[in-house]
Amino acid sequence: QLDRQEDLRPDVEAAVRTTLGETYRSLGEYQQSLSQLRQAYKLHQDLQGRAEDNFQRPDLRQIARTTNALAATLLALAECDQAKALLERSLQVAREIEDPELLEKTQKLRAALFNATDEGQRAEALLRTIWKKRQQDLGDAHLRTHQAAADLGFAFMAQHRYAEAIQLLEPAYRAFSDVDPLDTICLRAGVRLARLFMLEGRIAQALSLYQRSANDLARLLGEEHPHTLTAK
Repeated sequence: QLDRQEDLRPDVEAAVRTTLGETYRSLGEYQQSLSQLRQAYKLHQDLQGRAEDNFQRPDLRQIARTTNALAATLLALAECDQAKALLERSLQVAREIEDPELLEKTQKLRAALFNATDEGQRAEALLRTIWKKRQQDLGDAHLRTHQAAADLGFAFMAQHRYAEAIQLLEPAYRAFSDVDPLDTICLRAGVRLARLFMLEGRIAQALSLYQRSANDLARLLGEEHPHTLTAK
């Protein structure tokens, strides 16, 4: 449909394609996500070139959003070198425009990159910094603080530090379950927490949580979606 919208402004099209790409990635449809985000990134590059030719300032925040989204999908596809180059650009932009939210999102993606490339200590340092800042700014009980704790827990899990991961993921999962059990953070935490319980020999808890997570995923994505089948 977008390809037929000849009168659509390029910046609007880029924003729509970025949203589509993020949505496809959240559903595990990585190739569709990659296609949309590459097109959005190309549109932003063209717009940036035109703006600079006309001595105008491009919308760096939107460019960085698309760049981060493309990097996230590339990470999901294990294309770490391409993701690294993109994240270095986003980091530069975030620092240039002094945007704390953009900087945090970029640092979280860099942490995911470090986990994927066996640089766990660098990932932990970034995620711990984000978590501590949210504790200071928002308090321990805030959902965004729990989200940061969950991200650090995922990093611990990748490093086989299962007990430490459970300490962070269990309260985060309970907090999000109380608000919205179909939230994507809650679903991710639930499946991984069940895996951690299994690894730690807590079989009954693991099976119960796997079943609950599978039911929630089926409600959100459908019975035959790969994420649902994995949980089952």
